[in-house]
Amino acid sequence: MGSAAWLVRGLYDLQLKTMHGFERLFCDETPMPVLDPGRGRTRICQFWAHATDDRAWKGPAPPAVAYVFAGGRGKKEIVAQLAGFEGVLQVDGYAAYASLAGDAMMSGQIQLAYCLVHARRNFVRVHKTADSDLFRPGIPT
Repeated sequence: MGSAAWLVRGLYDLQLKTMHGFERLFCDETPMPVLDPGRGRTRICQFWAHATDDRAWKGPAPPAVAYVFAGGRGKKEIVAQLAGFEGVLQVDGYAAYASLAGDAMMSGQIQLAYCLVHARRNFVRVHKTADSDLFRPGIPT
């Protein structure tokens, strides 16, 4: 696998560079257990997905996704991954993204567009907590 990764590294780097050249990028992270030799267990690292797709509005970015492996999911990992990117970054509500956009170094380079599904979850949580009749079937609004 190491040899195969070495052979395609240039293509991978070109794909990320090309994707980061478009003005809209989606980014999300997911935990990935990784063997931790010598400790007899796994440690949790992250796979970050970077994606583009402007087909819906006939924009220039083709559908593409690239995965970036990182040892953590903090601000330093995402800053390193997005070095040179300028534009709209679609993300979930994870605090590292807000920290990234608010960073003086990145000021004005990245605008965040939050995922509406994640926002909806908060509305549902409040709705359930308040035991609201709003939007219940059969109840007039």
